[in-house]
Amino acid sequence: MKEKLLWLESHFEDTIEIILFIILLADVNFEVVRRYFLNASSLYSEEIAKYLLVAIVFLGVPYAIRHKRHIICDVIPSHTSQKVQCIITMISYTAFFVFCLLMVVSCYELVSQQIMVHKKTSAMRLPMWWFTSLVGIGFGLGMIRLIQAIIVDWLRYKKTGVIHSYSVSLD
Repeated sequence: MKEKLLWLESHFEDTIEIILFIILLADVNFEVVRRYFLNASSLYSEEIAKYLLVAIVFLGVPYAIRHKRHIICDVIPSHTSQKVQCIITMISYTAFFVFCLLMVVSCYELVSQQIMVHKKTSAMRLPMWWFTSLVGIGFGLGMIRLIQAIIVDWLRYKKTGVIHSYSVSLD
């Protein structure tokens, strides 16, 4: 059981992203076939593709955090001591955590409003809050990954005295 949980922890975002991308690929290819070979198109297909792209982007937030692939400026930290790098890293994690928290709160408010007014998507007539909530879910999972990153980086710094190792020389 522990192995399955560890696998899920290390591959959760990857699996979700791959599944969503395969569905997006199938949807777009199906629509191409419908338009060019059957001379027919569907509003559903365009809307499905749009919301799948939204899901891929916002559920990619925790993936980027876990793999340390989020946008970061590392020119200044790479030329400072490990202690300063640790401080800068912890400050940036904290600022990003606050941003994620604000996004989750804002998304919750928007989803609540959409539920109250029964807002629906234009073509499929599905509840809009299903898709809007993906933003909050992505940033909520990002907050979990940020907490993990803070703990892992802090423990690594305390154990080895190194917070990051920059593989690309900036000289």
